[in-house]
Amino acid sequence: MFKFITRILIIISSPVMSFLSLDNKLSKISFNIDKPISTCPEYLTPLKDNFNQEQGEFLIKKISSIFPQVDSISHIVLHNSDILINCILNNDLLPLEQKKDIILFFIKMSQHGDATGSHILQFYHNLVSCLL
Repeated sequence: MFKFITRILIIISSPVMSFLSLDNKLSKISFNIDKPISTCPEYLTPLKDNFNQEQGEFLIKKISSIFPQVDSISHIVLHNSDILINCILNNDLLPLEQKKDIILFFIKMSQHGDATGSHILQFYHNLVSCLL
């Protein structure tokens, strides 16, 4: 992450970027000031209505304390996938096409797990936005 930020800063500060004037950059940016911003999705409105500030903070703290434990599960799953993939590749009884299908299945399941984690984090983001 540090390398990525460093590269972006180097690109932005390079002389090549200096030919773009600030006015030119700002004229291309559009601001939707009139558009209302919804801070709480409809499905979380009952929580917002039924929890006070203190209860909301308590809930957010409890959920954030669970995330490190959930994240450790993903490392276990990926490690076990690595072991299974190596066992499959080292198996001489399976044809290559079956090995490929099984390994692709494990990769697909890992992708689904990762996507589920993204949905959980989006829900948490929306919850924090509603309760604070």
